[in-house]
Amino acid sequence: MTPISAPLLVLLLGAPLLGIDAGLRPPRYAWDIPDIVSTVEVPGVQMADGIPVRFHAVVTKWKLDDIARHITRSFAAAKLYIPPPQHQLDVGERVAQLTALDWESGTSYTAILQPNPDGSTTVIMGQAYLSQKAAPPPDFAPIFPGATGVVRTNVESMRAITYAAKASEKDVFDFYRAVMGKAGYQEESPGAFRRGSELIAVQAKSGEKKGELSVLVTSRAAPPQ
Repeated sequence: MTPISAPLLVLLLGAPLLGIDAGLRPPRYAWDIPDIVSTVEVPGVQMADGIPVRFHAVVTKWKLDDIARHITRSFAAAKLYIPPPQHQLDVGERVAQLTALDWESGTSYTAILQPNPDGSTTVIMGQAYLSQKAAPPPDFAPIFPGATGVVRTNVESMRAITYAAKASEKDVFDFYRAVMGKAGYQEESPGAFRRGSELIAVQAKSGEKKGELSVLVTSRAAPPQ
């Protein structure tokens, strides 16, 4: 199966999704992806800003445009609300994202579609219960002042914070060197800070808007030095 990139998974968990697990009411809508050639199930429930989320991915033989139309028709047939294109999340030039809402149950459904070189399409499907949102735990790392679009996720052994910042890469890394140093972390390599068995990594790249950075901060257990 075509690998699913980590940024796509972080993006998916940050989208308005809807999940299902033991004790949660089954959703009204059921995914219907034709001509599946491979499947990846992600066990357990993840957390995104305090919202329980479950997702899985498949590869279909259908091309991106065809499967996008099929999913849109299935959303409409289930009488879900489909936000207009300008209110759908822009996830990049070669990736499509579709979201639909079930207002009665407080449920949303999101699919991220990624074309593959052989003409097939990877479909990442997310589900979560917005009504089950709980207060997120304290941040594991500080956030650059003035940041916008902050999203916090917890995927198995990795925690992540993503946001946009109107700053240069030097400003962002100087900020983390200062605050992480005061908190007792040692910088092992540029943007990688260790304290005991915890490793916090900071990545920054140009954002969609001019003069804006997209920042990803992750925390995970690190092997002994």
